[in-house]
Amino acid sequence: MRTFEAVNESNDFYMWLAGAVIVMSMIGLYLGLFSEETKEKWNYNLRMLAAMLSFFVMMIAAGTLLFSWMTKRRIADIELYSSEIRTPYGTAQFKNIKDIYFEESIEPTWIGSNGKRYKMLIISEKNKKGHVLSEENYKVQEIAQELKTAMEKWKKKSID
Repeated sequence: MRTFEAVNESNDFYMWLAGAVIVMSMIGLYLGLFSEETKEKWNYNLRMLAAMLSFFVMMIAAGTLLFSWMTKRRIADIELYSSEIRTPYGTAQFKNIKDIYFEESIEPTWIGSNGKRYKMLIISEKNKKGHVLSEENYKVQEIAQELKTAMEKWKKKSID
């Protein structure tokens, strides 16, 4: 068995950053609504404006935290066995794999399609199920090479 771990850990940074922003926003919300010192220095409208701004920032940070966590959960390790491969999209038996190929994905921009380019490893099964792995998250060249080698060994073993 061989395990390939995800190489992109930027979600961790965004999760910590969002958590810190949520804490700071909660402090701002408390100061705007309940602090006696703030009540003496600022009038009612400024305090409510500060509290509203803190609330909106907190909601945006909470959304960032939630979606970063969901993305991190979806990007799991890839496990390559002697007769199957397990990806975040399920398990593919070697006997069911139809094709393994690369495709390039271009991130669109406002001025055209000159954005970032990502190589995608696509493992296509006979039942029309696909496993798409991006080089943004995995070492796709290494995975493809190891998968092809494992499939060749499996084919030789099944013929003998």
